[in-house]
Amino acid sequence: MIVAESNTEQMMFSLQENAEIFKTYMDKRGMDNETATLNEISEKFGVSNTTAYEYVHLLKLSARLIPMVDNKVIPFGRYEMLLAFIFPKNKQNIR
Repeated sequence: MIVAESNTEQMMFSLQENAEIFKTYMDKRGMDNETATLNEISEKFGVSNTTAYEYVHLLKLSARLIPMVDNKVIPFGRYEMLLAFIFPKNKQNIR
C-alpha cells in the first residue's frame, strides 16, 4: 500500500491501475464505512470522492471492456451508464 501511495504522486497510471490501487486500499480498510474510506482516498491521492468511487466501480466491467475505458473508447465518467443500461440490476459483476 505504501508503494502505491508514493508512486501515484509521481507517475501516471492507467485507469485500470488506479482502480486496482483504490480498490485494494478500500479492501484493506474494510467496507464498514465506504464514505470515510472514499474521503481518505480523496485526500491521499488528490482526487474527488466521486472520482475515487468511479475508479473502484470501474472493476465491475468485464476484462474486455476495461481496456476500452483505458483507451477512451468508452468515456471514463460514462461506463456506469453502460452497466445500468445493458445489464440487469441484480448483476453486480460482469464477466
